[in-house]
Amino acid sequence: MGYIERNLITGERVIYKTRTHWWLWVSPLLATALLVVGLQPAIPVIVDLSRRYLPSFNVTAETTTYLTYSVLFVAAIGVLNALARLLQWLTDEIGVTTLRIISKRGWIVRHVTEVALTKFEACELSESLLGRLLGYKTLIVTGTGGTSHHFTMVRQARTLRDHILAQAANGQPAAGTGQVSRRAAPSQSVLDEVFTRTAPIDQVKRAAQLVQNGDRQAAAELVKQLAAHYPEDADVWYLVGLLQTDRAKQRDAYRKALTLNPSHRLAQTALHRLET
Repeated sequence: MGYIERNLITGERVIYKTRTHWWLWVSPLLATALLVVGLQPAIPVIVDLSRRYLPSFNVTAETTTYLTYSVLFVAAIGVLNALARLLQWLTDEIGVTTLRIISKRGWIVRHVTEVALTKFEACELSESLLGRLLGYKTLIVTGTGGTSHHFTMVRQARTLRDHILAQAANGQPAAGTGQVSRRAAPSQSVLDEVFTRTAPIDQVKRAAQLVQNGDRQAAAELVKQLAAHYPEDADVWYLVGLLQTDRAKQRDAYRKALTLNPSHRLAQTALHRLET
């Protein structure tokens, strides 16, 4: 199970997922090999030219050894760079769910990008000559307000683009109406039951529905108000956890919900998913 699957909102499902192209790690490895192949036979030539044209410069066997070690050092740096890129290639993810476009890049240092489909406006593909030959592209996603997100070296980028457009079309207003029709969103709230009564039930369910519909900004504003006025409500803290992108903050919010109500099954499930 990848990062995207582990961080789905309740009721959300993955539509399509791909990863970075293998050229990400093969290119530095190939460049290092070519550099070593070119430098190794050049060492005797450099030594011979130095002795011929720079007689005052004493070229000893020790100097030749240092040059050889320099080539090996360059090779080691190149191999380590290729290994780092390999780990990135193995762990990178980009996909579209019923609610969001999600990209996670990096292994130790992560860079996560999320674009709600309700905020999606357009996407385009860009490819270089090498990308066209090898089969990778740059996917450019534009959100509301003209914000652009560039996802480079995406494998199967055209298929991903098609799934994004198809999924976004499911949430567009029907012709002649102002109503939104999203196939993946059920009619009920992500809170299939309300466990506590300190906060107004209708507001809690409204916030949960906004989360499920992908309108995280509106949901965050409503949940912030609920948390300020009803800090002892387990459902509110569960919603706080849903809206967090930082795993530690998510975990703290779910634990707060369970402290207030140990029988809160949704918080139990969410916390278990984070800790496994």
